[in-house]
Amino acid sequence: MSQAESTNIHMEASHPNSVLSETAHSAVHLSDARENGVVLLEEKFLGQETPLTIDQIDLLREQQKILSGEVALHTIALKRLSEEAAQILGKSISNGAERIEVLKLKIQRAEDAIQLNRKEANVNKERRAKAEWAISLCNTRAMELEICINEEVLKNADLKKQIDSRKFELFDLQGEVEEKRSKLNSILELQRELSNKLQLSSSAKSRAEVQLEKAVQTRTNMVREIEELRGQRDVIQRRIEFCREKEFTAAEIRAATEDFSEGLRLKSRGQLTNVYKGRINHMTVAIKMYNSANAPSHEAFTAKVLLE
Repeated sequence: MSQAESTNIHMEASHPNSVLSETAHSAVHLSDARENGVVLLEEKFLGQETPLTIDQIDLLREQQKILSGEVALHTIALKRLSEEAAQILGKSISNGAERIEVLKLKIQRAEDAIQLNRKEANVNKERRAKAEWAISLCNTRAMELEICINEEVLKNADLKKQIDSRKFELFDLQGEVEEKRSKLNSILELQRELSNKLQLSSSAKSRAEVQLEKAVQTRTNMVREIEELRGQRDVIQRRIEFCREKEFTAAEIRAATEDFSEGLRLKSRGQLTNVYKGRINHMTVAIKMYNSANAPSHEAFTAKVLLE
């Protein structure tokens, strides 16, 4: 084997090794970045107690798509590395111990990369399972939220119906209140009129009572006066009965008139008459004196006395 061929083989071996190393390192860094992102995402969504929003659910779905793409990319890289390792192994058999060592190193690195990709695939699988669980949880919570929203919508509709019903009832009550207020005002006005009439009636009653008391007093006085007059009438009637056809002697007449004293002589229109005032048996009497020539007969005198 010439020096140039050895150099070419070494360069060919070194180039796949560098590609494999760069691929492995890139896979490690990308795995770390994805792992950190997924861990943060899991901590963000799995640690919170409040229901997830639609944006958070969409973000989890995008994360799931990214993880699925990464798993496919790692699988393709692993397959390519395996093919390159097989090709390199086939070419290096005839190159001796140096190429064997190089191939062993490449195989070891390829196995490490494969192991790393497997671990990363397992991690991604677990993360995908967690993401699917989180998405399922989010979907469940979203359904619960949708159910709650629908229930709230129904409750709001019922409340709106109740509020509208209460508004109609309140409107009817306001109408009844206005009607009753109008009736109350009419009743109060009637009450004021009745109160005024009652006051007038009370005043009239008081005046009527006063007048009635006066009338009763007047009637009482009149009754008393009537009784007195009746008593006087009875006395006079008794006197008349006593004096009727009563004959007195000349001595009684002279004694009653104090012998026809001028002091007991009655006047009529300023002129003296033949009539004298006197008292016989505690009775006041009028005695008229006649001349014997002008004296009336006994019948005429009796008739005149009865007439008087």
